[in-house]
Amino acid sequence: MSPRWRGLVRAMSLVAALAQLALLTACAPGTPDEGSWRLDARHAVSDVSSQTAAVKLALDQERRGHVFARYLQTVAVEAEENAGASSEKFSATQPPAAETSRYSRVTDELERDTGLLADVRIAVVARRESEYAALAHQLAAASERLATLERELEHAPGAASHR
Repeated sequence: MSPRWRGLVRAMSLVAALAQLALLTACAPGTPDEGSWRLDARHAVSDVSSQTAAVKLALDQERRGHVFARYLQTVAVEAEENAGASSEKFSATQPPAAETSRYSRVTDELERDTGLLADVRIAVVARRESEYAALAHQLAAASERLATLERELEHAPGAASHR
């Protein structure tokens, strides 16, 4: 075989090997270690919590006449989009075996709270001001749940809190 053909065969073999590697790594999600997973979970919970708090604050300020309705609408729309993106990104991660039950709890809570943000956006865009007080109350409760969950995620499952 001529050197030119050997080079071509090597190049084709390398391309085939790289293609196989790409297929193998693209088929299954990687599983982060438990500490990395908990950190990712805390970040997602914190992101949704921040969005929830921002909308509650904007609702409270609008009810006091301190912000315009268009501003409240912008805050509500952006909060829903940002919370949804954080929630979707986290739910696509593969949990370690030890974190499977908390994965379900975290994703359920994130879904619940992004759904609440959607409800707020719908009410705000429709200018259903009579619903704002109840929605603000629900957002406050969501913030409490998220804060508790975020604290729990600081430790491995079953580990006692060191606070």
